[in-house]
Amino acid sequence: MSSARSRLDKIALSLTPRQAVLAYIREEVQQFDDWEDLGRWLAAPATMAQVHRRWENVENEIKRQMKGKPALSLQKALRQAREDICFLLALQHTANLYLLEQESGQDLMLAYRLFQLQTFIQEYTTSAALESVLVFLDSSPNLSAKDRARHGETLRKHIIRCGEDGKGRLPYDAEPFTQKLKRWQVDVSAFLATQTATREALKALETQFFEGHSIVLRGLWDKLHKRISMLESILSQMSLCFADLLDQAEPCPDIAEEERSAITQSILTRARLQTLEQLGREKEALPILHNMMSPTSHVKPEDY
Repeated sequence: MSSARSRLDKIALSLTPRQAVLAYIREEVQQFDDWEDLGRWLAAPATMAQVHRRWENVENEIKRQMKGKPALSLQKALRQAREDICFLLALQHTANLYLLEQESGQDLMLAYRLFQLQTFIQEYTTSAALESVLVFLDSSPNLSAKDRARHGETLRKHIIRCGEDGKGRLPYDAEPFTQKLKRWQVDVSAFLATQTATREALKALETQFFEGHSIVLRGLWDKLHKRISMLESILSQMSLCFADLLDQAEPCPDIAEEERSAITQSILTRARLQTLEQLGREKEALPILHNMMSPTSHVKPEDY
């Protein structure tokens, strides 16, 4: 372990601030699957000293490269290096924290949508009990088409309310089945768009600031991918099972892009605020906070 640590320290001596952060994330942070294990490792005194030494090595390398240069230029370079390191670390931390904060709510929403799916399938199967009655209604010469539809819907609601065996398995719901199903399709499609936008926003941040290297803990990344796969699967299955009732789901690129931009903006803003706090420049955070409260605020990635 000591030889590996020595190797990492030597590498850090020759790296730029960005490269040093990438090496730190790749060699250290990405070995953890979840946030709790990472937190325990970061809280250890030995870890804090090790991380501090890593950034100290970067500053020493800058001083070596700028030996003989004006003191003002050196101070500016060191200040920029510290800010770059703080921001990149804050960005990596904020991206993971964003996923962690969203996780429980997203899992709950997914469970709710799956419960709705189960309810729909159960409700749909009860409609088979209507077929024989509906055939009779359709063949009755004394009923208009409107009356036949009305009687059929009344019977359907009765079966849903009481159950075919009279035990009332399903709650009474006056909303027509097809309407509920289509609304479910729209809601789940929007949910999927949000999850996909989150993934694309994180990938965009990795490309822009971390040379495409992964900055998300494996456990959080895997859960996001599984959630997306499950949503895609249930939408596909629903479209097949209820092809005669559902519209063909169309992707919404405008909505997805808007979601991705909002997520990117949120993560960048929080990372910037955290950076200013760590650098003791809280006053500079006031315009950002003011901009966040403005309904027309648009923080762009290039601002950072």
